[in-house]
Amino acid sequence: MPYTITAIRQDEKMRCVRDSALIALAKARIWESEGWDVVVAGEDGRTFGTAQLDAHVAAYRSLDGAELGIDDDDLIGPKPMKVPAQRSRAERTTTARARPAPEAMPA
Repeated sequence: MPYTITAIRQDEKMRCVRDSALIALAKARIWESEGWDVVVAGEDGRTFGTAQLDAHVAAYRSLDGAELGIDDDDLIGPKPMKVPAQRSRAERTTTARARPAPEAMPA
């Protein structure tokens, strides 16, 4: 969905369109940090401030694509890393190969 970022400062007006919500958010944050009044509008006409768009992006990133039937290639922005499952201490120690004890060396 394309996002239109509109920034207004005094008698200046800037507008750009970005397909990625993450890129639109980054652009809006930069303009806002430089003193612009920023509004981001979605394709459906909804408008977001930077805080609202940030929450929107965070909510989108928290979705589990597998539950929704979404392929990772359909997601916007950087892909979340898969965290390997943690094994318990007992599992880690029992699955390790036993090492022979070092033999005493004559002096």
